[in-house]
Amino acid sequence: MGIIELLTWIHSRGGSLASLTQADVDEWLTGGARPFLHHFLKWAGRDGASRRLVAPRPPSGTLNPQALSDDERWRLFADVTSDASIDPHTKFAAG
Repeated sequence: MGIIELLTWIHSRGGSLASLTQADVDEWLTGGARPFLHHFLKWAGRDGASRRLVAPRPPSGTLNPQALSDDERWRLFADVTSDASIDPHTKFAAG
């Protein structure tokens, strides 16, 4: 499960990225591996979009930006930004 799912989960609970707490993050982590969460939370806290929260770092080598081709990245971006079921704020975060 990725960041879009996290943001959807937060929204379904009446919250937002800005209101996310460490207890929320800890609960989210019980659902399985979240390899991008550490980096996302670090960015969001540094950027001021959320308070500073922590999640485990992924094992070395699991995040490979070359794992997707440019065409695959653009296709995924198009999927996220054109899906009417995804909150506009989430779409903005994906951009």
